This record gives sequence, structure tokens and C-alpha cells, in this order.
Amino acid sequence: MALLAEKVDARTAADWGLIAFVTPDDDFEATVADLVGRLAAGAPMALAATKKVINAVTLPLLEATLDHERDGQGALLASADFQEGMAAFQQKRAAVFSGS
Repeated sequence: MALLAEKVDARTAADWGLIAFVTPDDDFEATVADLVGRLAAGAPMALAATKKVINAVTLPLLEATLDHERDGQGALLASADFQEGMAAFQQKRAAVFSGS
């Protein structure tokens, strides 16, 4: 997905485990209300502890990932390939990348 930038529909995203579930547009508000109600009825200390553990594991990875993304994007913006991609887009032609 990251390399080919292919779009993924909701059903496929659910099948791949990228999202928890899919709901029809007409049922969206009721589904959200149900989910919020279930969370609100849960044990607050247990929910807070679970959230704390998830954040402790994922936030450092997210911060490192964002640092890598920032550095990578900065290098790409300074590349000849970026300039070629912009020119090709503006001229409505296929880009010819050189890898530099």
C-alpha cells in the first residue's frame, strides 16, 4: 500500500485488520452512539490503564516514525526527482525519474 499508493475500500481494510468494522452510512450515528455508550459503561480505571499501556507502547514508535518521515520528506523535497515530478504534473506528462 505504501509503495504503490493503492486505494483500499472499507471492506478490504476490515478484512486486512486495518479497521475494526464497517458500518453503512445510514447506521453511522447509531453505531457511534452504541460504541460511546459501551465505553462510557466500562470500568474507568481499567480503560485508563489500558489506554496508558497502549500509549506507552505506540507513542514512542509514532514519534520515531514521524522523525523519520520528516527527515525523509526533507531530503525528497531537495531532490531532482521532486523537481521532475512537479514539472511533469504541471506539464501534464508522465514523469521520468532519475533517482537523484
